[in-house]
Amino acid sequence: MPEISVVIPVYNVEAFLPRCLDSVLNQTFQDFEIVCVNDASPDNSAKILNQYQQEFPQVKVFTHQTNKGLGEARNTGVKHAKGKYVCFLDSDDYLKEDFLFTYDQAMDEKTDLVIGGYIKVLDKKEKVHIPKDSYWAFTTYTIACAKLYKIDFLKEHHLLFSSAKFGEDILFSLELFLNKPTYKVLDYAGYCYVLNPQSLSQQMDYSKEEEKHVVSLFDSVAVYMKGKPISEQQEAVVQYVYFANMILSLLHYGRGAKPKLMKEKYRLFSEDLEKRFPSWRKNPLLSLSKVNGQTLKIKLSVWVLMNLHRHKGDWPIFFLFSFL
Repeated sequence: MPEISVVIPVYNVEAFLPRCLDSVLNQTFQDFEIVCVNDASPDNSAKILNQYQQEFPQVKVFTHQTNKGLGEARNTGVKHAKGKYVCFLDSDDYLKEDFLFTYDQAMDEKTDLVIGGYIKVLDKKEKVHIPKDSYWAFTTYTIACAKLYKIDFLKEHHLLFSSAKFGEDILFSLELFLNKPTYKVLDYAGYCYVLNPQSLSQQMDYSKEEEKHVVSLFDSVAVYMKGKPISEQQEAVVQYVYFANMILSLLHYGRGAKPKLMKEKYRLFSEDLEKRFPSWRKNPLLSLSKVNGQTLKIKLSVWVLMNLHRHKGDWPIFFLFSFL
């Protein structure tokens, strides 16, 4: 049985797939398997996978007959994983050669989750991001990659990725948090997260109605929480993650929507907030002193806008962003 299973969903990535696979095969730590899930990729990815599988016994390939999305591809990978631990690697990204060694050294019998940072790669420029040692490292820092999971913990708590096209990492991270894993946060970044400038510009589109996706996402969170013993702190954190994601959807994705459309988005947010969390004004995390370990950007955005929202004083800010 390998120590670590590296699960790689594959879809339309023939240009990047060899670099991704080679970065795992060249690890200094070699007790691993690579579980590739071909999610009905229409390009030459299947051919590349077949070549690697024939040459390297560590590479296992499983194939979806129809495209099921990133979340379901990861689920298939976990289902077939034989390792004691599992990590996720997107097929257009890659790993530094000491990634698996560093995470394996940190993992132990008392730890369910090891969290590290990532290196954002854009036009050959690199920027390191390392989360602080707190539960925010897997609630608002929701990237499923750059983490190592004890596979028995995932299976014991039936933790799976959503088949939704939006927010699968957010939902997975919140469900993980609600099951109280023991965790470590490393002062290390070895996951290289490659950004495509063209896809980045396409993401910032108010017509995608990201605020509606946030509503749907937290409907799923509410279903998951129903009937579970949820502490007041957990409830407060879930609310906070909602605040952060709804603000992001309006300020980041809502830019350029113009006042009329932004007003509709803002109204949706306001009505959903009051219906979903009627006591949100009492959330202790709306105090700056209560969110240690949170990033400054999120901390200030939530603190300023949610406290202004108590009296609808945040609308002028959203109004301004509708012109940007």
